[in-house]
Amino acid sequence: MAHATIASPYAPPIEDTGLSEQGQMFGPAAMSQSLPEAPDARLDDADSFVFAPMLAEMAQTGTDTQTTGPDEAAPEAAPINPASTLVLTASAAVIDPGAGITAWGVTAEWSGPATTAGLLDSYLSGQGTSGFNIEIVFEGSWTASLQEAFIVAAEYLSLIIPGDVRGGGALGVDDIRITASLEDIDGPGGVLGQAGPTGARFFSKLPTTGIMEFDIADSEDFDADGLFDDIVLHEMIHCLGFGTVWDLLDLTDGTVRAGDIVYTGANAILAYNTVFADIAAGDPGSADGIPVETQGGSGTAGSHWDDALFDSELMTGFIDTANTVSAMTVAALEDLGYDTIWDPDDPAATPPQPDELLI
Repeated sequence: MAHATIASPYAPPIEDTGLSEQGQMFGPAAMSQSLPEAPDARLDDADSFVFAPMLAEMAQTGTDTQTTGPDEAAPEAAPINPASTLVLTASAAVIDPGAGITAWGVTAEWSGPATTAGLLDSYLSGQGTSGFNIEIVFEGSWTASLQEAFIVAAEYLSLIIPGDVRGGGALGVDDIRITASLEDIDGPGGVLGQAGPTGARFFSKLPTTGIMEFDIADSEDFDADGLFDDIVLHEMIHCLGFGTVWDLLDLTDGTVRAGDIVYTGANAILAYNTVFADIAAGDPGSADGIPVETQGGSGTAGSHWDDALFDSELMTGFIDTANTVSAMTVAALEDLGYDTIWDPDDPAATPPQPDELLI
């Protein structure tokens, strides 16, 4: 069974206190890049902070991968998705009225790039279906299949996060821009890639920009194994802040070194105690936190759910052959400040799964 260890790649951000009203954006290649003036930008658009450029690599041995390190309108320049549509309809259906349990259902009609001629330079998710938009800028040598993994992941996140995110206008971003690159890094079996946020809103700490870089040979191998789509979604969720801005928002307690680190977001804790009630029943600290991974490198430990407990949950540090997104992960995005489909009145409602977007 393929078992991929996945990292959140950035060290804790360091605040930049000298930013002007113009704002700045930061990335691993160019750590300081001035932005054009945005006279109408709100205060939360004007400031940003630096993510320390300590990118972890996703390295592999055989079939395993192993990490080596830790309300505004869309901009006028929003990309147009040529000859590509994904129509999604989500609805909640009561499956156990007595217990008050609901499950989300998804109807999808997908017509996307199916040939080399249909490759995209950029893609904007959630157009006309969601207030939350992910702009993906494609760089490098792509195939339609590999691009589709990014497109489906972005549309999935626009589905489970229907609300717009305030801020980002000064950067020309609505709501996050992710640069996705596919390059010849070192061939099969070496470094898979790196991913994570590169800039964020000053007050909310929600990311505005991110990168996702993959080795083309390894990506094609994982795609053939049916794992690339899960890896892409996992890393895209890290770009949104899962595990990468927890410390900034004071959402953890304890330490990796002591082996007692837990996630303390109230919404995810509620979901933990309902979705994973059997695990929580054996956890004396379940009311105060969710166990976080303490194994692996600095890009794995401290930024994922504990794999020993949550196993095939997508946001553990280890991607298995079958993975699911639990309500706990969606609730954790709610804790970060996103407006998600998670409902505290029905914390165990099963969210839609990414595979449901493919027909």
